[in-house]
Formats: sequence, C-alpha cells, structure tokens
Amino acid sequence: MDRLLAGKPERTDGRLIKDNLWKEAQVSRATMNRAPGVLTEWDRRTAATGSRTPGEVRSDQELAELRRKNQLAD
Repeated sequence: MDRLLAGKPERTDGRLIKDNLWKEAQVSRATMNRAPGVLTEWDRRTAATGSRTPGEVRSDQELAELRRKNQLAD
C-alpha cells in the first residue's frame, strides 16, 4: 500500500485500485479480501484521489495552478 500511495510501484502501473493493491503485496485477491482492516485503510487513504496515481494528482494540481496564474495575467 505504501509503495502505491508514494507513487513507487514495483509490480503494477501504479494506479490506486484494489487490483494493484493485491498485486503489489504479492498476495491473492482472496487473501486481500480477508483483510477488512487493510481494505478500510485503503479506502480511507485513496478516497481523495480516486484511482489516479500520485503523479497524476500532482500534475492536475500543477495544471490548475498554472491556469489560475494565466487567468490572473490576462
């Protein structure tokens, strides 16, 4: 989970989805589903970003800031 949330996946494309969570952890999907505490924590920590990677979130934030600055310059 920490690797995905930090944007440093080793085994997946880094999207913040449960499919990548169990693959990064190198466990089966069934094992992941038997860990409700982990899934609750995952849902809590990814709620703000959806399935976007940390890099995509940063890019979106940078783009919004550039658009704001551009509007102020006009």
